[in-house]
Amino acid sequence: MNSEESARKRAELSYLFEQHWQNAPLAAVQWDKNQRIIDWNPSAERLFGYSKQEVIGKQSDFFVPASSREKSNSMWHALMRKNSDGNLSIHEVLDKSGAVKICEWHNTPLLKEGKLIGVASFIEDITSQVAAKETIQRQATVDTLTSLPNRRRMVEELDCAISRSQRHKQFGAVIFLDLDHFKDINDTQGHHVGDLVLQYFAELLRKAVRTEDVVARFGGDEFVILIQDLGEKPQEARAKVLTIADKIMEMGKTACKQEGLEYEIEVSDGIVMFRGNHYSSNDLLKQADIAMYKVKNYGRKGFSFYDDSMAVEAEYRVTMMRELRQGIENGEFELHFQPLLNTAGNLVFAESLLRWKQPSQRIVPAGEFIDFMSSLPMMTEVGVWVFDSVCAQIQTWKNEGHWRSDCAIFVNISPKQFEDEQFARQVKETIKKYDINPQQLVLEITEESLINNLDRVHGQLMELIDFGLRIALDDFGTGYSSLAMLQKLPVQFVKLDREFINDLSSSKDTYSIVKAVIKLCHILSLEVIAEGVETEEQHTILKQLGCNYFQGYYFDKPMEVAAFTQLINKSESAEECEKSPHLKVVI
Repeated sequence: MNSEESARKRAELSYLFEQHWQNAPLAAVQWDKNQRIIDWNPSAERLFGYSKQEVIGKQSDFFVPASSREKSNSMWHALMRKNSDGNLSIHEVLDKSGAVKICEWHNTPLLKEGKLIGVASFIEDITSQVAAKETIQRQATVDTLTSLPNRRRMVEELDCAISRSQRHKQFGAVIFLDLDHFKDINDTQGHHVGDLVLQYFAELLRKAVRTEDVVARFGGDEFVILIQDLGEKPQEARAKVLTIADKIMEMGKTACKQEGLEYEIEVSDGIVMFRGNHYSSNDLLKQADIAMYKVKNYGRKGFSFYDDSMAVEAEYRVTMMRELRQGIENGEFELHFQPLLNTAGNLVFAESLLRWKQPSQRIVPAGEFIDFMSSLPMMTEVGVWVFDSVCAQIQTWKNEGHWRSDCAIFVNISPKQFEDEQFARQVKETIKKYDINPQQLVLEITEESLINNLDRVHGQLMELIDFGLRIALDDFGTGYSSLAMLQKLPVQFVKLDREFINDLSSSKDTYSIVKAVIKLCHILSLEVIAEGVETEEQHTILKQLGCNYFQGYYFDKPMEVAAFTQLINKSESAEECEKSPHLKVVI
């Protein structure tokens, strides 16, 4: 290659580099070896607000606030030493208007004959991403409506209180509270008024207890109070708790005035005393809950201390276990389906809900028995039956021409099933037995499944993922480490918990959180499903926020297999078979 050709090639490369530099979507800054700016692209002008002429020759700390100087200096010291620690940094910057932005710096040391002659930096504004993460992380421990600690935070506080009680031999107490007839307020005045009442009651509880006590909202109209350091004598400790309980009852008599109407707040309280670590936090919460329901059963409006003589709960458990076992043996369980719609209003998915058809012909929804069943070994057996039934139903639909190869069923897997080390093997064997493509099944898991046994669950899931199955994360944001789960697992679908949807139109905080969650999911290429959509207003808001799919009574109620098969046929006919249902199983 002659010198003229070489010069032309160099000129072309120089031109291409200059175009890349000038048109890069990220802010690009070039520094000399003394950390002075020598070049500044248009994206940098837009990010920082300074023109190129205004910054040439400025030192590296020119737009770094005092709060980030130490981190910025560490980055530069590493770069000057040609240490890779300086190649990536996240710290704050100041733009021309004085606004603080959080930026991610990608730095490349520029070397000549092994010596540092400068640095090239690409800088990205990640302020909105950081804010979204912080919002979600805050939601993990704080109730959005009342700003009280939520269930997860209370469990953590109670765990610490149990340990403290064991060390200091002092009594503590848990008070479980439920507002009486609260549903009537929601049904007659609307959820927005109900939310105002909940906020009012939360303030009453704050005033009723000591500064060091913990008040939490568990969800709905349920609240929990944790009281510590009540002394070593049981009678004195009980007297102190009674004082607080009486105060709550008296404060509840204060009329709550909202939108021109007055509401007298009546409360049912269940109280359990503890000392030492004889019971876990879950045990204490359950005992307080049992005591509270004793008050409910005897006319509401009052409080009751839990004691071991409350045999009603034990009798109920024995009866329920016997009836559930009989239900399994007699084949009383069946699956119903509820449609899910996309933004165009087309049926694209469905959720299959477990139903218990008792001998009395009463069809019992899963909400009335699934929590109880989940604590029992039979949960694994029912989970196996559900998965087998789903695979059999897919095969039936395929044979009858109602199913396409690109369809998928979402199958909910309970935490109990993951305790079986043979779970992954059994799933693969069932899929092979019915000759089903693994892509036609998606395992839906809850954060609870992962948080309790992440290593074992992760191993089994990866085995199934390698086999061809996909994963969906249910009940996103209900109090566990949602963000961490999204980062660690190859999830394709995220389902917003219905608690977010209930408060969406009346709570600015809930609206902001839902908006941030949907935005984060889209950044991670995840599709978002909203469950429990019951009003046009909720549907409109979720659609505007970019939610992908919608489910709830606003669209359709759950239906039996035969009725849903007819709906599939109608849907396929109306859409000229361009859409096919994906079915989701929840037990």
